[in-house]
Amino acid sequence: AVVQYLEDGSKCDGLVHAASEALSDTADDARKAFLSILAEIDAAPAALTGALRSHLRTGDDETRVLAARALLGIEGQRDTAMAVLLELATAEKTADVAATGAIGAIRAIDALGEAGTAAGAATSLLERLLGAAEPAVRARAALALARIDPDAGMKTAVQALFVWL
Repeated sequence: AVVQYLEDGSKCDGLVHAASEALSDTADDARKAFLSILAEIDAAPAALTGALRSHLRTGDDETRVLAARALLGIEGQRDTAMAVLLELATAEKTADVAATGAIGAIRAIDALGEAGTAAGAATSLLERLLGAAEPAVRARAALALARIDPDAGMKTAVQALFVWL
């Protein structure tokens, strides 16, 4: 239904209003659920750019990742979204995922992979993360590299992961 509204310009205004309200909802779960929908459909209305960008600055890493993923689908917002994802996927954020529960860092790595070739600037960071002590970080970095560059990324990922076997 959301995609149908997006495709029909006459109905889009109502959706944008409802979406703005959902994004400003004080209930964390409701806001994250709506951000998840926008991230998955990869077609958030450009009118939501301001509301989505405001969520890039929250203290909650998971919300920041969801907002960045939604922004990836809006023309002219890719660089902003990628900067947040790169920040969240840094070695410091992923250092001890098991102990800190830094799920936002893992989701940022996944989002970089989902961005595909557009996340080419992330390859050096992801290659460094292949040497992380945390197995989940290594695995997600390898998968992200393979999605960004199926040929070279896969080769690098496999070579790095063999070290850990």
